[in-house]
Amino acid sequence: MVEEASVRDRAIAPGRVGLILALLMPLAGCSAFSNPPNWAGGAPEGAPPRPAARAEYPAVHDLPPRRAVRPLTDDEQARLTQDLMSARDRNARTGGTAGR
Repeated sequence: MVEEASVRDRAIAPGRVGLILALLMPLAGCSAFSNPPNWAGGAPEGAPPRPAARAEYPAVHDLPPRRAVRPLTDDEQARLTQDLMSARDRNARTGGTAGR
């Protein structure tokens, strides 16, 4: 009989622990640690301090400045593509040893 009671108490103990933890969880949000120690998940030793003021986010509606270089026209793009293809073909004919 004594053995049955101790088994029953052990079976209830995890439930009690879970209930206590569930009741204590809301208190964790109200902790007084603004900078918890390293062992409690805080910043490691030697970490630089946080800045005093938060950085502002960049304005979403601001457009980037215009580019100094204009994009290639269709004719320039076609000429560049042709030049690259002819350079590739020349390199393939010489076995990649041209200019060495």
